[in-house]
Amino acid sequence: AASQTSFGFPTQNNVVLIRDGVVTNTDLVFSIAGVKANQSITAIKATNNGRYVAIETAASNLLADNSDTNECSDVYLLDLVSNKIQRISIANGLEANAEVTLGDIQIDSQGALNITFSSTGNFTTTTDNNSVSDVFLWKATGANSTLSSSPSITLLSKVGGVAASGDGSVLTTVGT
Repeated sequence: AASQTSFGFPTQNNVVLIRDGVVTNTDLVFSIAGVKANQSITAIKATNNGRYVAIETAASNLLADNSDTNECSDVYLLDLVSNKIQRISIANGLEANAEVTLGDIQIDSQGALNITFSSTGNFTTTTDNNSVSDVFLWKATGANSTLSSSPSITLLSKVGGVAASGDGSVLTTVGT
């Protein structure tokens, strides 16, 4: 039988990893980042294989270089194989200047890791000042081995949300 992975929220600032019905890690964020999140984790999504976990949180202490200074929620990627954490809601070195909301996470049929998120912030362009939620796609190749060190971030929609097919290969803009 295939291994089943799930996650739980026993408290607001940690994530429990459960494999085959057994708690295998009581604080996933702490075990990878080395610190307990200083703010609540408000959303969590994982790839079907359980290797990659995306979390949404306003915690500012999860990066070793203390570069999270925007005082807004961000989306982080946890790699449970390499035990690494990275903030993905950042573009060209710019932080979001508004809250970021986690959308979905999937590995597509070409082996790329795709994560969608939305924000009213204008961190990918200085010409977006409409205060309307925009949807972004963060994409990195090599999801089945080692993620590329230069992921892309693309503006998918200036209005609404995004729906993805089961394998992540088709993304559709959904108006709201």
